Amino acid sequence: MAKAVRVVSAMMIISIASVLLIIANWLELKLGYTFEKTVLAAHHDDAICIVHRLFGSYSNTEETQFIKKNYECYCEKFPPCTNFYDEEQYAAGSHVRTPSLLFAPISYNETHVTSYTEQLQRDPHHFGKILSLVKAWSSGICDIIFFTDMDVIFTNFSLDLRTFFQDPSTEMVLSRQPIGGVNAGVYAFQTSHYMALFLLEWWELEKHPAAHLLHGDQGALYEMLLRRATSLKPDVQYNGNCRSESKYISRWSAQTACFNEWMLNLGHGYPDWDKAWQGNHSGIHVVRGPKLQGFPYELYGNRPVSKYEMYRPFDYSHVLDVCAEPEDLMVHFSSAGLSPERQASFQCSAGGWEREAIFPHVEGDRLVYSSHVREVHYAHKN
Repeated sequence: MAKAVRVVSAMMIISIASVLLIIANWLELKLGYTFEKTVLAAHHDDAICIVHRLFGSYSNTEETQFIKKNYECYCEKFPPCTNFYDEEQYAAGSHVRTPSLLFAPISYNETHVTSYTEQLQRDPHHFGKILSLVKAWSSGICDIIFFTDMDVIFTNFSLDLRTFFQDPSTEMVLSRQPIGGVNAGVYAFQTSHYMALFLLEWWELEKHPAAHLLHGDQGALYEMLLRRATSLKPDVQYNGNCRSESKYISRWSAQTACFNEWMLNLGHGYPDWDKAWQGNHSGIHVVRGPKLQGFPYELYGNRPVSKYEMYRPFDYSHVLDVCAEPEDLMVHFSSAGLSPERQASFQCSAGGWEREAIFPHVEGDRLVYSSHVREVHYAHKN
């Protein structure tokens, strides 16, 4: 009797497994759905908020209108997605809502706003970016926030930003820049407790007595990343000198060189930073390809090596790797190539541009973004 029950039970299990297999095969055949894709699409429904600063000297009115069209097209492709265009001209001395607002109790309302504001004392041009992030986050609709500078446009309309967050441990995604370091003009992050603390520290760093030694939000980001970097050399730890020594005072090149030097001291030679933020800081990732952004070939990839002396130590052989390629999500400093003809050739319904219109061949038969299509003469790297 017991043996018969075991046989029947086994047969039932086999039958159930067979039914599940049939269902799985049907889903994959009819809907293009697989259970592996379920894991990869863990953030499929996450709401994207794109925060874009429309203030400053980078873009004129005509380009601003095109940039809005470009961003709205991307959001149409990958809903739920919302664009936040921040045009507020923050000024020193004005009262602003800081990242401390992100820690307000759920019962928070406008009557208690003064508890989360302060008088802006530092660089309103660069640190207005963080205030823009606070605005978007406080809307309550954002799962992933994507910040972009004013001179950045989408070029790959088949790449979902959520792809960069397939690893559940990813908190923040950054991109390298052509002179080493990372770029504070384009980055994405989850609206998590980890990132709320990150933004608050980033903001508070600017109020430090030695904050004037930092090059705006860029230098402050370098400081944040060096504080968190894992040392592959047990006897070496970052000592804070990029922030404390006068020779780095508000100088972009000196700040970047200091960051490059310390990353190398800690055992992370450019661009091999895959192990730079491990352990408790493993949520920070600097992606290679596809990248969040790339840069026009003429501005960096076609410069002679002498132009990079001030950023040493820096491995010049990787310059071409940060130029914008077709698989990258965006291109930075795009304003150099936003001619009326190029704007007119953009078709949202057709997925953006014809690839050949903005990605001509360069040395090594690579396709990279060109500011001046069919006009630029490519010289071999020196």
